[in-house]
Amino acid sequence: MTMQVPYKAILKLLLFLLLPLGSAVAQKSILTVKDSLGTPLQNVSVRFVCSDNSCRGKTFRTVTDTKGKAANPFTVRTIVQLSSIGFKSLIDTLQSGESKTITLQTKKLLTEQVVVTGQLTPGSTDKSIHKVRVIDRERITSQAANTARDVLSNELNVRLSQDNILGSFMSLQGLSGQNVKILVDGVPVIGRQDGNIDLSQISLANVERLEIVQGPLATIYGTDALAGAVNFITKKPSSLDQKPEVSLHLYSESVGQYNADGRIGFSIEDIRCSVTVGRNFFGGFANPDTSRFKQWKPREQYFSDWSIGRAFGESTLRYTGTYFNELITNRGEPRAPYRETAFDDTYRTIRFNHTIFLEGSLFGNGWSTAGNISFNHFLRQKNTVFRNLVTLENTPTSISDQDTSQFDSWFIRGTASRSNIINNCNLQMGYDIALEKGEGRRINDGKQTINDFAIFGLMQYAFTDNFVVQPGVRLAYNTRYQAPVIPSVNIKYNPEENLSLRLSYSQGFRAPSLKELFMYFVDGNHNIQGNANLQAEFSHNVQASTDWKLSLSEHLAMKMEGSTFFNDIRNLISLAVISGTEYSYFNIDKFQTLGARTDISFYTNRLTTTFGVAYTGRYNQVESILSAPRFSFSPEMQVNCEYTIPDIEVKTAVFYKFTGRLPQFQQSATGELLEGYIESFHSLDFTMTKSFLDNLFSVSAGVKNIANVQNLGVFGGTASGGTHSTASSSTSYSYGRTFFLTVSMDLK
Repeated sequence: MTMQVPYKAILKLLLFLLLPLGSAVAQKSILTVKDSLGTPLQNVSVRFVCSDNSCRGKTFRTVTDTKGKAANPFTVRTIVQLSSIGFKSLIDTLQSGESKTITLQTKKLLTEQVVVTGQLTPGSTDKSIHKVRVIDRERITSQAANTARDVLSNELNVRLSQDNILGSFMSLQGLSGQNVKILVDGVPVIGRQDGNIDLSQISLANVERLEIVQGPLATIYGTDALAGAVNFITKKPSSLDQKPEVSLHLYSESVGQYNADGRIGFSIEDIRCSVTVGRNFFGGFANPDTSRFKQWKPREQYFSDWSIGRAFGESTLRYTGTYFNELITNRGEPRAPYRETAFDDTYRTIRFNHTIFLEGSLFGNGWSTAGNISFNHFLRQKNTVFRNLVTLENTPTSISDQDTSQFDSWFIRGTASRSNIINNCNLQMGYDIALEKGEGRRINDGKQTINDFAIFGLMQYAFTDNFVVQPGVRLAYNTRYQAPVIPSVNIKYNPEENLSLRLSYSQGFRAPSLKELFMYFVDGNHNIQGNANLQAEFSHNVQASTDWKLSLSEHLAMKMEGSTFFNDIRNLISLAVISGTEYSYFNIDKFQTLGARTDISFYTNRLTTTFGVAYTGRYNQVESILSAPRFSFSPEMQVNCEYTIPDIEVKTAVFYKFTGRLPQFQQSATGELLEGYIESFHSLDFTMTKSFLDNLFSVSAGVKNIANVQNLGVFGGTASGGTHSTASSSTSYSYGRTFFLTVSMDLK
């Protein structure tokens, strides 16, 4: 008789006997996370990465529970990555079966950022000789800002104006946008309309941060920097040791705005690359929306940025390029009596930029060098057609209604800096070459050029560790006007570690533009001709500021800032009547502004709150003729609050700004003083942001312009010198209250 072996029973017995042993050998480990006081931390992002050959590269993401614990799903050697708002990120290793308690250290609340604008060498904001305001990527995201207009709308001492065809413009320290230098990675942006750069054409999709310096930087950056400079610092290609980066950003706003952009960064051997592409679409808006004519014109933008860089020893060579294409459509009202035809305008803007950057230590002996060569192309094309709304046929109107302007610019810059060239003395020397050509039917002779060659030098001397003086001077030669000598001196004093005092005197200048020099716009309705004999505007600026930082505890810090300024501009270029209906540009005016600003900020691990007020006075140009006050003052107030809700880790943000009444004085035809003003208004935005899967995905939603401000009343004066009780006209500000949703993906 053959005996059958009960294999299944034996196998079950063996599994039963080995199970306790297996549990002991391959037991999962438990990670416990606490703060420096020993309190368990909940909702800490934990990423387990298997480092054993059996599962190398596999990952598992989770968050700690109410006891600060997270279970490791791997039973072998594991790398663990921890991150949480308000704490320093940490990477550690768990051995097979090891349970461990890890303590996260609190982040320093008052962290300084590295800045480059106006600096001899990159350095932290507290060490900078200039007062530099930084708006980082986190703030851009919190504000749900898509363009430069969005992010600057909340800044004190910045006032925005809107032309629904020419775009969005800014004033700084009470001075118009033609006195503000707009830079991208230190390269000037060309293509000014009426002296201004359209902020809505500057996308933030590839911008890492903004650096704002208020006050003249003409010694370093030349023309247009009377009021200050705004430098947009773009994202750099991924590091060689990083995996490819892929990001996608989708934005929708209830007014009919739909934006999408994506970015990829990667490395090919020693070469680092990145590419960003995007599209912004706005369908137009009118209130009430009863016609094909829109107060806010339909706008479509396509843009792209790309970068390729490589390190050569201590030097880096990088090429960047940008492309921008915008179409604005201005559809006219149907014409009476049968409303079957209309006049339509289109405005096309195209920008190209190619720049090569070279940075490093080329000369040795402690010298740091940087240089770039850039080619910029700007084209603005306006076309008008007579449209048959029945047959949809377009017929171009007269040639005087069509206009194409094109500007090409070469910009070459080089600097050499050395620290401690002699005891306690730093030095920077540099040169700028700007070659600009303008072409168009409204430019005299169809084409004109203007070239500028400049050298500059800055010396920074530390009398003590706490007292630094930096004088500087710029010398230039221009082919079209007599360029002024531009001096400056900056002083920085730290009476104690957390207190900084800054004082500066500087001159600035604004070169006459090709339009002001050579414009020829003569038709049946216009007679405006340029003046080739114009001189540069120049200014004197004095400003002082103070910063005081105070750490009240490990979880609470405070920062107080205050500043004051005075600008005096001479040789101001203005459009004036020659005779009858003939106009030209002349150096006939002066202008002054003065003001003060103070801010106080509080920082905790989850809450950041800023209160700010500013008061700006603008010179009344009729003051010397009539008994008007010399300055008209306008107040501003700002309250920003960002708070991360515990447990659910949702970041909320509130951005509020009050912009006060802007007085305006003028002289009537009978010689009387007329007083008017642009009315005050409130702007208020609210956003909520939630991240998922260890910040791989994030969703933001919120409300913009909660106060529903659309048009600002412009009140004019009466013949008796009083003020109308109702607005005599209005100017556009916004399309009103809107709701938005943003979805972002960031893979690294």
